[in-house]
Amino acid sequence: MNILLKSAFCVSLVFVSGCATISHLDELLTLKSMDNSQTDMKRSIARQEEGFALLREDVNAGNLKVGTLKRRIIVKYGEPIISSTLNEASGEEILLYRRPTRYFDSDKIYLYFDASKKLMRIEYKPYTKADPT
Repeated sequence: MNILLKSAFCVSLVFVSGCATISHLDELLTLKSMDNSQTDMKRSIARQEEGFALLREDVNAGNLKVGTLKRRIIVKYGEPIISSTLNEASGEEILLYRRPTRYFDSDKIYLYFDASKKLMRIEYKPYTKADPT
């Protein structure tokens, strides 16, 4: 009889703990989803940082050439922080690249494209700390 009671206790314990886990399944799945989302954001920021560092290197070394197609630039360096049309009539565009988490204290690279999506001009603006006086 003692063995039967112990077995019944173990079985009921498994069922009770299982019910507790099942009743909080939605919350657990939400937490897991949030963790996955945070991991994805960190990866995305890391890719943007790498792309910007590579772009800055190539601009400084003169490796990025006028006439390069916009899609090739995006494939190599990633999506820009901002993409905007300069002139609707002419179809000219501008892409802004900078460090993804540094809004004010980052180098900036502006890439200008013509209507045929070819690079026309590169403007590199290194960050300089403002003089506090």
